[in-house]
Amino acid sequence: MTSEVPRDGEELSRHPSLEDRFDPAIRIVDYDPEWPLLANAELARIKVAVGEEVARLEHVGSTSISGMAAKPIIDLQLSVREIGKRSAFIEPLSSIGYLFVPDPESPDYHFFAKPTERPRSYHLHVCEAGSNDEFRHLAVRNFLRAHPEESLIYARLKRVLAARSPYDRLAYIEGKASFMKGLEERALYWANAVAPKERQELWYHVNLCPAQSPYLPIEYHIEITKTWDRFSANGANVIW
Repeated sequence: MTSEVPRDGEELSRHPSLEDRFDPAIRIVDYDPEWPLLANAELARIKVAVGEEVARLEHVGSTSISGMAAKPIIDLQLSVREIGKRSAFIEPLSSIGYLFVPDPESPDYHFFAKPTERPRSYHLHVCEAGSNDEFRHLAVRNFLRAHPEESLIYARLKRVLAARSPYDRLAYIEGKASFMKGLEERALYWANAVAPKERQELWYHVNLCPAQSPYLPIEYHIEITKTWDRFSANGANVIW
């Protein structure tokens, strides 16, 4: 399945694969300790392919939650400097096997899948650094990491849905929609209710001793400081 690359500023058309119902990856498996290793290796490939447009790279989704059952698809998030410059990331990602799956309802939050045919191994979400979309995805991940009881409930729901409608992608998405809405609300409330002391600690780590990430050039740490307050709830879970 191929997709014509839209030019910068061009209106997006909904990709036909978004209507697919059958997906062999709609099954829930026990947590695999290889998932973080696979995620890190893929993030490194993305960093090389996209280059200077990369502002932040993260392992997100259920496979980023230690011990949590999940679909065998690794979710990744790429934050770019300017989301409107689609040509800066669509073609580079295509060169390493990603299919761009545009959705006009999400003009500033793009979805890519690898390989191009189902079942997929990787889902990549592309957003602008410092955006609400970036914050939302990280808040949910970090909330689940900090609240194992929530991740357990979520995993149980996923198992029920996958067993009820095996390989039915649309039924699976619809079945968890209400739960995901509530989960996101709880995560955002939690992420914005952080003590001033924790904010100060994050500021120290970002401004004075940023880690030498293999994915993130050191100069981009400076840009991230502009939104450090919004990411203060991430604490040690932030990958710098």
